[in-house]
Amino acid sequence: MILNNIGQHTESSLNLSLMMLGLNGSKQNCLNVILDLINSSHFILSQKTSSSASKCFEIVFRVCELTSLSPPVQSQRELFLEKIRKIGFWEAQIFRFLGTSGPLSPSILHEVSLSYHSEHDSESLAPRRGNNVLHSISWLLKGAAIELRALAELNRPSQFISLVDTLLSPPLPLLQNALLDLPLGQSRCGAVGQIIHNDIPSKDIVDASSVPLPGPVDVCSNFHVIDIEKMQGHFGDEYSLAKERATKWAHAWNKFVSRVCAFSHISEAWSDFTMAMLIFSRLVSRTNEHNGIINMLGKSRVVTEILCTTLLRLTHSGHLKALGPYAHISCGNNSFYEGDMIEAECGFPLSNAVLTLTEYLVESTLENMSNVHDNSHSYILSEEDAGRISALIVGAISSCSESGAGMSPAHDRCAILSYALARILTFSKLQSYCIVLQHNPSTILEIYTQAATLLFDLASWPVFSSQDRYTNLHEAKRGTISIAARSGLSSLFGYLNSFDRSDSFVQSFASKIFSSAPIIIAVSQLVHLISIEDSDVAYILQQIALLHHDGIQLIAKSGVT
Repeated sequence: MILNNIGQHTESSLNLSLMMLGLNGSKQNCLNVILDLINSSHFILSQKTSSSASKCFEIVFRVCELTSLSPPVQSQRELFLEKIRKIGFWEAQIFRFLGTSGPLSPSILHEVSLSYHSEHDSESLAPRRGNNVLHSISWLLKGAAIELRALAELNRPSQFISLVDTLLSPPLPLLQNALLDLPLGQSRCGAVGQIIHNDIPSKDIVDASSVPLPGPVDVCSNFHVIDIEKMQGHFGDEYSLAKERATKWAHAWNKFVSRVCAFSHISEAWSDFTMAMLIFSRLVSRTNEHNGIINMLGKSRVVTEILCTTLLRLTHSGHLKALGPYAHISCGNNSFYEGDMIEAECGFPLSNAVLTLTEYLVESTLENMSNVHDNSHSYILSEEDAGRISALIVGAISSCSESGAGMSPAHDRCAILSYALARILTFSKLQSYCIVLQHNPSTILEIYTQAATLLFDLASWPVFSSQDRYTNLHEAKRGTISIAARSGLSSLFGYLNSFDRSDSFVQSFASKIFSSAPIIIAVSQLVHLISIEDSDVAYILQQIALLHHDGIQLIAKSGVT
């Protein structure tokens, strides 16, 4: 009831949820009880109470995000937030879930992720507890992101640093270890994965029995489960083998969807916290520059490793060996990112984090390099780091093709990663960094070729200057993705154009892509777009021509003279 009503009529102190939470000034309230409950690890982790614990963490988050409050309610909310700051709530809870006592004492998040791998019984209740714990961690990280914003706006640098240090302090930064432990692709592990691909009921029955996944709208709205009673009604009252198989499938499907929802939620929460940390650290740094709070509080080296780790989590296992030394991680356990087919719902928020992390490192470096004062202790994104980041982005882009054809959510991920690639390549060109080395192994060339093939395919979707030119929202979205893909390709070609055309990598890359059948088709489509007044196609065709004479010949064969 509290969660259903907490966001309604928040300008009034007569809201029943606000009264129960003590936000109307009452000393006897549920919030104190909630804080006591979630101070117990047993309450959080118990099979019987983990669901209630998740709701308690959600209530804390909902109080943090309340807006448009009446002055009395706003005052009580601020008092509550100040109270949990003083008791170190955020730091203690983050360490409870993500911290370790050593290599033989893994974190709660690690153990929960491992439980999905080890499940063999589709009726097991353990993963349901795991889902609840993942939601609890998600609400905690989302609340901590709001807390970072509040501390930055209140100009409390020491408290801001304390919270950031909890997650970024070496030698084993909790934020990076949490990223390694995120269960991004284990939803199909165990018995559930075997069942959902077999004995699938007819599409008509599945569609007629689908209902929204119960839970918070902002978390569950894109997920649908099966109303099992409604499904069974399609088979009549009598027992049948088909009915039994359909019921078994529906139970497994509902379990699968609940998993993906939990995985998506924690991926989004991790990304939200990471992006908030970077964005508001810049505000804190600029406001308190005289105190030396600069360069992410001295943690930019860690931020670089987090960016690389995020990209590795977005890279398909089949591409990791091809990336060679670039696929190395500096800390933690890499067992979870190897072999997992990442869920699309997890990939998109992580790709947003990649773009923010890349922007942060590039902008910080440019600011530090332009600083007229001594910047000998400032972090500068090196040529080696830029090369590693660009290679990993390319690997992550090429992995997007693993999700199959059609309008896949992986294309959204690819679009965001394309902008990150454009950013790091533009920066590298500006700094005259040689990040594509001649002695790169042939496997790296293959990864670049696969990424270019996917980007060419997406870039061949039409782009119009007016939204009215698009037939529907689907086409408009394709246009947006196409712009991003063209940005990535143009930046790649523009960077390679800064080299001598006789460079062995440029020669090999151009020869390989411009003789590829899918790319030949894509270039032909790009040339065709000129006739329908595509507003952006001329520039990408120019970059193709400037890269290599093979590109000129390909464009000419496609009809441009």
